[in-house]
Amino acid sequence: MSPVLPSICLVSVLLFSDARCTFAAPTAKPNAPVSKPSSYLRVREPATNVVELQIALRKFIPVGKPGTTIWLSGVAHIGDTNYYHTLQKHLAEQSLVLFEGVNGGKRITNSSPQKPEAHSSNPPKPDPSLQSNLAVSLGLAFQLDTIDYKQKNFRNSDLSIEQLQKLMTDDKATAAEFQSMLKMMDGSSLFSLIFQGGLKLISSSPRMRDYAKLTLIETLGNAPADLGQMRGMTPSMKQLMKIIVETRNEAVLKDIKAEIQSPKPPKTISIFYGAGHMDHLETLLSTELGYKPAGEIWHSAIQLDIGKSGISASEVRFYRALIRSQFEKLAPKPNP
Repeated sequence: MSPVLPSICLVSVLLFSDARCTFAAPTAKPNAPVSKPSSYLRVREPATNVVELQIALRKFIPVGKPGTTIWLSGVAHIGDTNYYHTLQKHLAEQSLVLFEGVNGGKRITNSSPQKPEAHSSNPPKPDPSLQSNLAVSLGLAFQLDTIDYKQKNFRNSDLSIEQLQKLMTDDKATAAEFQSMLKMMDGSSLFSLIFQGGLKLISSSPRMRDYAKLTLIETLGNAPADLGQMRGMTPSMKQLMKIIVETRNEAVLKDIKAEIQSPKPPKTISIFYGAGHMDHLETLLSTELGYKPAGEIWHSAIQLDIGKSGISASEVRFYRALIRSQFEKLAPKPNP
């Protein structure tokens, strides 16, 4: 497996990608094949010396007939606090919010919302989860600490861990990959301990934190829509990625169908899932339900002021070229 793959899978499954990049100088050829990037994630520079990761909320309506409006509301699991406040307002306006959470259909009982302070002398008490620690280390917020899931219009729409495990009963290699991923997510694996040690080092230096944030923005903003198609993926990892994305999306689709076919369908439904799910969900809405796009809104999920960070323009260009070259190397071979 390519050394970059586990990281692109970690950051991509955590936030939607995993990126332990090999930091060699960019050598990608101009015409190298590139996996199709996600249409719900992009990197933009809205102002001088500012770079940000943007994520789309896309609106869909049924073709040729009235019916429920569906929003595909992609999200990053860590981001700026204001980003989650903006999302909360959008979700509050929807008749029904179907959200992800492999917790058996139970509501998520999140703790009191936290506002991480990048320069605070009293940082929040560490959470054992890798995602939460990553957020704190970068001076960002963790989704589950910021979004209020107790709203009446929120409903869990996902498979449970037990259901996912049953899907892998006859595939020991995929089941092992899944268990490794769960341990990595809850912070109990050796890799997690090493990674969290690195996070402590990053959080101790504002400059290192900004470099890490830039890398995160560029990695997620250039991630391919289908991580399972990247070169170097083992068959078991490809199968796991398919289950994590496509099988769970099909469970959401089943709930959508039940709602829009009910005697009193909701006026609007928002699918609140990680942005890595959205391209496949969009395909399902089109092919299975006859829906079409009818507008979109882009929100800044993570923003970095390059001018204040001390990172030079040439360093930004280098990191950007480096990360894109890594994705080019992992792009699937073109069909002969």
